[in-house]
Amino acid sequence: MQQLGIPNDPYLIRWVLDFGFFSLRLHHWRHSDDLRNPHDHAWDFITFILFGSYEDVSPDGNETMNAGQCTYRTAEHKHSVRIISKNC
Repeated sequence: MQQLGIPNDPYLIRWVLDFGFFSLRLHHWRHSDDLRNPHDHAWDFITFILFGSYEDVSPDGNETMNAGQCTYRTAEHKHSVRIISKNC
């Protein structure tokens, strides 16, 4: 388990299963990302929303992501996460 942010109140808790050729990462977003600092990733990824909803904030346009939605993103997709509804 990895916690990102302030130790006593992290904005993200993440569990990682690494299989060598790919990994599964379960993210529990407790608070929104820092919207002033969009990030990209080291690899392409697929995101599947289990609970709640968030807004994917990107210079290319914002997109609301809801529970049950599955989306492919390239590694170059710069974004931040704005929590809309936790529902978990």
